[in-house]
Amino acid sequence: MKNNKSIKKENMLNHEIQYIPFNKLFLSSENVRKKQPTAIEELAMNIQEEGLLQNLIVSLVTKGEHKGKYAVVAGGRRWLAMGLLVQQEKWEKDIQVPCKVMVLEQAISASLSENEQREMMHPADRFDAYKKLIDAGKTIEYVAAVHGVKPRTIEQYLKLADISPKIFELFRQDQINLPQMQALTLENNHDIQEQVWFGAHEWHRQPSQLAQRLTQKDIDSRSNRLARFVGLSAYEAAGGPIRRDLFSTSDSGYLCDADLLHRLAKEKFEITAEKVHAEGWGWVEINPDLYYVELSKFSELPVTNRELSAEEMQQRDALQEQEDELREKMAMLDIDDEEEYEEYKKLDRQLDAIEQKYIEIEEATKKYDAEAMKHAGTMISLDNEANVVIHRGLVKPADKTKVLPVEQADNDEKPKEKPIHSEKLKRRLSAHRSAAMQATLAVQPDIALPVLIDHLASQIFYGGYTNSAIHVQATTFEYALQQDAEDLKVSPAWKAIEKERATWKTILPASKEELFDWLLTQTQKVQIELLAFCVAMTINGSAAPRPEFCVSAMDKLANAVKLDMSEWWKPTGAGYFDHVSKKHIAQLIAQEVSPKAGFDIADMKKAVAAEMAERYLVDTKWVPDNLRCQRAV
Repeated sequence: MKNNKSIKKENMLNHEIQYIPFNKLFLSSENVRKKQPTAIEELAMNIQEEGLLQNLIVSLVTKGEHKGKYAVVAGGRRWLAMGLLVQQEKWEKDIQVPCKVMVLEQAISASLSENEQREMMHPADRFDAYKKLIDAGKTIEYVAAVHGVKPRTIEQYLKLADISPKIFELFRQDQINLPQMQALTLENNHDIQEQVWFGAHEWHRQPSQLAQRLTQKDIDSRSNRLARFVGLSAYEAAGGPIRRDLFSTSDSGYLCDADLLHRLAKEKFEITAEKVHAEGWGWVEINPDLYYVELSKFSELPVTNRELSAEEMQQRDALQEQEDELREKMAMLDIDDEEEYEEYKKLDRQLDAIEQKYIEIEEATKKYDAEAMKHAGTMISLDNEANVVIHRGLVKPADKTKVLPVEQADNDEKPKEKPIHSEKLKRRLSAHRSAAMQATLAVQPDIALPVLIDHLASQIFYGGYTNSAIHVQATTFEYALQQDAEDLKVSPAWKAIEKERATWKTILPASKEELFDWLLTQTQKVQIELLAFCVAMTINGSAAPRPEFCVSAMDKLANAVKLDMSEWWKPTGAGYFDHVSKKHIAQLIAQEVSPKAGFDIADMKKAVAAEMAERYLVDTKWVPDNLRCQRAV
């Protein structure tokens, strides 16, 4: 007795392919796919180029208005695409179409089987196939149009197809995943790709870890303020090499020539400096990373503010209307959609331009004494969004008596104000920075080893006080850091540390008595990776304060591991704004968002102001000065 499978197979074999004129075919209401078909134009182009690669499954109609015609039960998208070609007069309406004719019930069953049993192509095969099309002479734009994908997608496929053959074969065997492949494409050299992949232990093969190893000496265009200030296009136009991140949602990459970047930044800053100097200031200095503590060393030149003119008030009102309209449009966009995200970025740039005009109007109302300006100056820096900030009217201590009233010049210090950050908040922020440093250094053995050697060699060869970020006695500071920041345990850095610790616990022997013998059996690579984690756990930023007269050891280490605190810490009400004054919140929002937003916050109650400030800044890359890295001048 035949089973169902053999009966089905026999029925399918008994139906030969017949060629039926297109104008005798119509779409059946019995087609198992009910969802509205998409990408018909792209499929039509594909069929015109390649021909119909798969026959239709049809059923002869014996009665009713369609008597004598054939209902398409399987292949509805193909039928619609062919219909488009006929409509465009690229095909004749009676062109012969290969079909398999079945009775209706069998056709429905065959359609269901066709859809259920269709096996998805492995991504490796897809990447390889697209590469062969390009190698055969087809352009990226042509292949993208024919197959209904975006040109950028084809570029991504080609990048993945060009990876090391050894790694590509692992991907085909599902021993490496797609995000890991994408990270490895940051490097084109196959030997380096293989060194990074095969040289890393399994628990150190996260995409972010692979990318970090490949770009350790490069500059991330997304987080580096100088890179954003100069711009990728200007850097590339000057011949700067770049590692393109094709898989980022933004136009980003890694800049490989730091000297060129700094030269371009200097040239761009000098253009602004010349304009500011022409205003009549005695000196103009450029310092991209200008901290509050440095500004506090200057006195401020007296300034008068005139009332806004009628024209300026009209300009400000018009700007407010434009700002409201832009924010409304941005609120309607879905930033997870690639096309809408590009529109969002475009509107955001327009918003930045409007906010800059706000500042220009406000600056225009300031008036300084022309003679006093000759003994005062201006500092030019960058804010967190890489916008130029001009600090006018600064007086150096040596020039106080030349421009300030005697009673003010004789006062070495300004009237003491309550510091922006309390000692408790400083320790809270320091704890978060320490945890982030631990998480970052723990997976960078190439940095951890020099850190340890520096600490030991400083004591053995130089003696005296050692300015170091680590404590080699292997004292860990989990409890102390948690005491400083009660929210530390839920932070991304703490979770990353605990995950790494748990991984090592599964690898290390059960007792410390077995540890030394176990270490002797391990490769040097494993030993150094364990060393990195242990060194990282001794970091305590609270025990290594930042001196004002030099770049601290913590800052040096943060620069070495490329620590970006905006990836580990977010400005929230509970974590920051609840612990600073409303005045500081208003000033901060005026600088980082817009003067108008700052004015509005100044009129709010403290709790509401803190909540509003979090909304403005929580999804940005802003961090307070305490969490930024100082750099040597």
